[in-house]
Amino acid sequence: MLLGLLPPKVRMLTDKFTITDDGKQAVVEMNRNEDGSLVLPMGARYIITLPAEVIKNTDGDIKNTAYQFVNDTEYVTETVVNRLKKIEPHKDVVINVGDKDSSNGSEIPLDTTFNYKLSTHTRAADSASTMKELSLIDKYDKEHDRYNEVFKVPHPPRRVR
Repeated sequence: MLLGLLPPKVRMLTDKFTITDDGKQAVVEMNRNEDGSLVLPMGARYIITLPAEVIKNTDGDIKNTAYQFVNDTEYVTETVVNRLKKIEPHKDVVINVGDKDSSNGSEIPLDTTFNYKLSTHTRAADSASTMKELSLIDKYDKEHDRYNEVFKVPHPPRRVR
């Protein structure tokens, strides 16, 4: 939570709650006093944030629903959906930069210059997280190929809407 964005009168109450996480669900409970009463007064709205991170490269939707229990009554929140697009970079072989025809699997004569074409995955512009790093590692056959220490990144990159 960005504390700088909170109104001045808001105070953090994290220490008034306990969270347990068994790997399948997180349970947040308001702490109790020695007499069993809740440590915070009712009549206030408490907002709890649970930071989460995507840990699997996959296509699909992550659906999440939360539940609030008050005096043995269950209340269900709306279901939120995080859409995931599997990250799938691509490698190809072309003779010239900009070639659309692949030379993958074809014979390339000795002493012919060719290019390994590495394409990054296109991330949606409205992706929920910030990209902190982008790198490509190409493990080529050093016994048969020689990198000539010149690389090109054609511009402009293709934009996907």
